[in-house]
Amino acid sequence: MRIVGLFILPFIVFSCKPDTEVWHAAYARYKCDYKTLTEEREQAAKQRNDILKAKKDSIQKLIKTKFQDQLARIQTLRAQIQDIEKVHTAQYRKAQDEQSEKYGHVSTPAYEKQLQRLDNQRSIKTSVLVEKLRKEESELKANSDYVALSNVKEEVENALKNVNEEVKEVYKSRVDSLQEKVNNHRIHGKEIKRSLDEKEGKAFQALTDSINNSPCKYVK
Repeated sequence: MRIVGLFILPFIVFSCKPDTEVWHAAYARYKCDYKTLTEEREQAAKQRNDILKAKKDSIQKLIKTKFQDQLARIQTLRAQIQDIEKVHTAQYRKAQDEQSEKYGHVSTPAYEKQLQRLDNQRSIKTSVLVEKLRKEESELKANSDYVALSNVKEEVENALKNVNEEVKEVYKSRVDSLQEKVNNHRIHGKEIKRSLDEKEGKAFQALTDSINNSPCKYVK
């Protein structure tokens, strides 16, 4: 009986030792599944994004081609107004700098008249252009074909803004489920690590870190 007991005790001690190999194999599988699923999600979002961008580009091209003349006139008028504003801003700043140089922050009647004259010049130059621009934009927006294409373009632009969130929602339940498995398995892993001696613990952590970096590499 004593001899038998000597063989039973080591067996009991050995069988109670945590199976780190089994834990790492399961951890690698969960992590690999999670990585694969999130990559699939990212690819799905990219594909959806590419499709929507292509559709948007196609609509923009159609709008530019179909309403080329009106858009060209609008662009020219906007550029002319912008040029006038740039000149006005430069003249305004120059007048301010000259006034500051002579009188500091003190205003003078001559300075106020100069600023008013610059504002009047800008108003006179831009008023006709602004009215022409409003007329061109109004006529374009009254065109039913332009409105229809613009509405489709806006829908596509909104879809582009929301594509990532929509795809995430599609994958949410599966991603969350895998993340929960990973989290629970990590908790179990911490318990296993605490039961190991220092050398075994370091080896356990080293393999865990390696799996974190390349999980699918460890999936058989």
